[in-house]
Amino acid sequence: MNVHQKDKSELDSIIDEFHNETSATQRYASFDFCYGYFQTHRHHLAENMELSCLHLWGYLASWGMLRGSSKLLQECSMKSLSEVVKYIDKLPEMVWNIDVPDYANEETQDKIIKIYSDLKERIADIKFDEDNNGVSPTKTLITKIMLGTLGVVPAFDNNFIKAFKNEFSNAYQCPKCNRKMSPKCAFSDLNKVALKCIYCFYHDNKQILENRHYPVIGFNGKQTMNLTYKIAKLIDMYGFSKGAKM
Repeated sequence: MNVHQKDKSELDSIIDEFHNETSATQRYASFDFCYGYFQTHRHHLAENMELSCLHLWGYLASWGMLRGSSKLLQECSMKSLSEVVKYIDKLPEMVWNIDVPDYANEETQDKIIKIYSDLKERIADIKFDEDNNGVSPTKTLITKIMLGTLGVVPAFDNNFIKAFKNEFSNAYQCPKCNRKMSPKCAFSDLNKVALKCIYCFYHDNKQILENRHYPVIGFNGKQTMNLTYKIAKLIDMYGFSKGAKM
């Protein structure tokens, strides 16, 4: 058994339990609505900026990014996300197809980290007062945006970090990562170490994850143009649910 291989019944049950709360009228469907919209309108998002911002704003609100002390909630409107939408709209086609199996390629890792860095800059550029104070580009907010639009990485929220920090608490010899020693990872930022660890988890559970084909549902509750969840989303579902139970 591989280092991070999970029992099939455990992995299936955790992901299924999460997905069972995703119908068109339930909270978690906000991911489907946003992801489905961005995927089917890629390269045309800026043409209808209001609707694009509305989808992203609604998704972020539903997933806790517009609550409490969030300056996006307290000081900003959905229009503040315009530069984020413009940036995502201009990304090359190959970026939209990136998923966890592609993390094995170091150039792909570089592309993901570059997108992460660029989005942090655009969030930080959202100013809300005369003193030039801006919105905090936290790793949770940025990775939530990347998951809900491109689907290229899981979201690094508290639950996911708790689960995967525990999963990768020790260094070990990973035969899937060019036989290099894989270090322990606290998932304190989206970097190459974190991407390598997520890839290791995928590879050790490849057969189970690649056989999960959940449809991305639209507002009418039906599948959106044959879209299915990427593996990054499945791993996000596992990490979110696992961490919540820890």
